[in-house]
Amino acid sequence: MSLRLRLSLIIVLLFVGSLALSVLSLLVSAQTRVEQEVTATVDLVKPMIETLFHDYERTGDDTGIRELIKKQGSFDASRDIGVRVVAPGRDYVDSGDDVQERIGAPAWFVNSVRPAVQRVVYGFNLGDQEQVLIFATPTAEIEEAWQEMKSAVLARVLAIFIIVMTLLALIGRWLNPVKSIIHVLDEVEKGNFGSSVPKISLPELNVIAEKINRLASVLGSSKNENDRLIRKNLYLQEKERRYLAHELHDGMGQSISAIKAIAASIRHRHANSDEQSATSAQKIVDVSSQIYASIRGMMGRLRPAVLDGIGLVPGLEQMVDEWNDHHEDTFCLLNIVGDFQNLHEDQQIHVYRIVQEALTNVAKHARAEQVTISLSGNESVRLSISDDGQGYEPESIRMGMGLTGIRERVQTLQGELVLSSGPGKGVHILIEFPRLIRDRRRTGDQSR
Repeated sequence: MSLRLRLSLIIVLLFVGSLALSVLSLLVSAQTRVEQEVTATVDLVKPMIETLFHDYERTGDDTGIRELIKKQGSFDASRDIGVRVVAPGRDYVDSGDDVQERIGAPAWFVNSVRPAVQRVVYGFNLGDQEQVLIFATPTAEIEEAWQEMKSAVLARVLAIFIIVMTLLALIGRWLNPVKSIIHVLDEVEKGNFGSSVPKISLPELNVIAEKINRLASVLGSSKNENDRLIRKNLYLQEKERRYLAHELHDGMGQSISAIKAIAASIRHRHANSDEQSATSAQKIVDVSSQIYASIRGMMGRLRPAVLDGIGLVPGLEQMVDEWNDHHEDTFCLLNIVGDFQNLHEDQQIHVYRIVQEALTNVAKHARAEQVTISLSGNESVRLSISDDGQGYEPESIRMGMGLTGIRERVQTLQGELVLSSGPGKGVHILIEFPRLIRDRRRTGDQSR
């Protein structure tokens, strides 16, 4: 639940609670007022009734009483007096339903404010079959209280509605900059540090926005520095590998070739005179050939053919062929769609190293039967490497040096890396980066 919704619910609940308390207060006030009005009416009318009753007892003339009965309690002195004729010995209690029907108020209101005890002002027998009861009735007061309460509640509801809508509008306006903050944080999480939160009117949120902007700026600077160090590190790696390949070729390669030539000469001189020496010399030639082949393989891994200018596609084909020769249990399939001859040399190097590292990981961990490498793209380059091996749970595996190296090269290419896997589902690596065209003039200058 969002902060805006929570605040809105709290405000609405608070005002609903205040409205309920206000209604309860109005009910208590109405009940007290009705009780007081009825009591005052009784105190006012009681002397008049007693005088009428004494006249009847003294003179025996019931004309006034009969007139009172006909009027059914419509005294000029008060509207809160009722008269009923009932059988002797029977009490009369005014019904709340009667009151509700007469004034149109709901039952809960009538029952809440109506006095609990019916106040009989006076009662006397009028003959053997009739008993006159004169009692206080709160009908008029209840009706007035109901009308006043409706007006008061309506006014409060209208006021609460206006206040709540105003507060909700203000809260929405105050919290609206949070969207900008969340957007910038999302961009920072994606590695885009160029976005910034605009100035916010609320001081508290503005402090947060300024700190986020400073954080994004620091992270952007750190990322740029980290990218620079990664590029430098990769450059130094390639430089060191070039140096090692050169030393292997010019140093050990030439020495092995010299040993092989000397052994071949010994074998030729002693072919007829000393069979044992000739055989030993032949073994030296064979071992020298094996060592030289191993050195050439090391040179190929240190300084692949693509770095020597023959192109990315032939270099990948050569790598895949050699990999298939040395891994009988796993077959690697290479699919290339498009022309990559003019692809920038640095990008060719990174693509080659990524494939090389991925195949190394497959050989070490995948236990796969087939690996598929696909390279395609025009405006952007798309590289896909998939295997049908045992896979792994991404959350439970720490990023190893192989995957770290791949991620660093993709970062250097300013591309995107999507890695997906699961137990028994193999590993799928998808890389996409913008294509750079090789500077032919620079390449030609370097070749000269």
